[in-house]
Order: sequence, then C-alpha cells, then structure tokens
Amino acid sequence: MLLQIKTETAAAILTHIVAFAGFIVILGTIIFIVFVIVSRQRQNKLFLEQEKMKQDFEKLLLQSQIEVQEATYTALGKELHDNICQLLTSAKWMVNIGKQNADQINEVLNLLDDTLGKAIEETRSLSKVLNKDWLAQFDLLENLESEVKRLNASSKVYIRLTRPEKMNLQPEKQIIIFRIIQEALQNALKHAQPKTIDVELHISKSEHLTVCIKDDGIGFEPTEHHDGQGIINMRKRTELLNGMIKWNKTPNNGCSVEIVIPLLQSD
Repeated sequence: MLLQIKTETAAAILTHIVAFAGFIVILGTIIFIVFVIVSRQRQNKLFLEQEKMKQDFEKLLLQSQIEVQEATYTALGKELHDNICQLLTSAKWMVNIGKQNADQINEVLNLLDDTLGKAIEETRSLSKVLNKDWLAQFDLLENLESEVKRLNASSKVYIRLTRPEKMNLQPEKQIIIFRIIQEALQNALKHAQPKTIDVELHISKSEHLTVCIKDDGIGFEPTEHHDGQGIINMRKRTELLNGMIKWNKTPNNGCSVEIVIPLLQSD
C-alpha cells in the first residue's frame, strides 16, 4: 500500500515536472517569436530610416547641384562680359593702333601677345566649368578659391581664405559643403555689413573638417532669423552630412559660423 502511494506520488511529481518543462518550452518559444518580430520591426524601421536619409541626401544633392550650376553660369556670363570681352576688345584696339602706327608695331605686338595670352588663360579656366564631368569631379577647395576671388572683385568686402592642401571626401558631399559656406557668406554680406570675412578650413587628426566663417560686421543673431530659408538649409545640409553647426558672437561684435563634419563616414 505504501509502495503504491509512493509510486502515485512520484508519477504526479513527474507529471508536474513534464508540464512545467512544457510550459517553459512554450514560454521560451513565445519569447523567441516576440524577439524575432521585434527585431524584424526594428530592422524594417532602420531600413526605412536609412532609405529616407538616402532619398533626402539625393534630393538635397540635386538641389545643391542646381544651385551651384545656376550661380556658376551667372558668374560665367559676368566674367565673359566684364573680363574676356574686355580683353578681346583691347586686343582689337591694339591691332588698329598697329595698322595706323607702323613705327610702334613691335611694342603693340608685344602688348597684343600679352593681352591675348590672358584671354586664352581665362577662357581655359572657364572651359573647365563647362565640362560635363565638372560636378562629378567637383573640388571644394578649388571652387572656394574661385568664389573668394569673385566676391573680392565684386564687393567692398575683403575675404581671406585659409585652407588645407587637399581633402579626401566624395565630390557630392563637397558640393553640399560648398553650398553651406556660400549661404554663410551671403548671410554675412546681407545682414552683417562687414569689412572683412575670414573663411578657415581645418582637418583634425580625427578626420573631422572644421569650417569657420567669421566677420567683423554689426553682428547677426540667428535666433532672429531661425525661420529663414538660408538658416534652415544650412542646418539641414549639415545634419545630412552627420555634422554640427553653430553660430557665435565674436568679440568684435561680428558673428562666426562653425561647422564640423566627419570626413570618414559610411555612405
């Protein structure tokens, strides 16, 4: 009788153990299924976020390319009219002088040679911009040099540029950085009334590009213009490059814009 009770008790315990083990298996299976579902949802969300960022970047890149092209073509037209046409007009004038004054022909020919040489050099420089691969091979540093030269020639503001020798960054990202700097320069010229603007580019040992645009103007308070399209574009472009941008007042009552962008980043 006692043996039978012990046997029944052991069987009951074994049944409970089996039931508990089954419960643990079922619970583990449910947890695993929930984990897989949550993981997939997170992966899908991350994928959608990455796709959106990619689309935003491509849209912004296209917008920046169009803006750069439009500004460049405007500058090209002005350069052709104000510089190359003037050089060619001067060359024609020298030819007429040479025809009328045979005794001065050597001096006129030397001047003519120099003038035509300058016209050819300017034309070659402009032809690079008209190359169909220009945007695909966009060089931020080279184009900044040209932009500073153009602004110094067309305004009363003097712009100083400090830059590294080279930069290891995809051309499409260089285009976007160029537009950020252009926007900062235009804001300074429009709002600050400066006499000088310093544009400084430095690359740190950690492969971060720091761009600082400082002016000595009357000051520009970004909080008063936070809804301006220029400020919005600068922030958005910087964020899409995983960078940071901030405005600061300078001791001389001017304003500085500092942009920090990582050069080493996944596409």
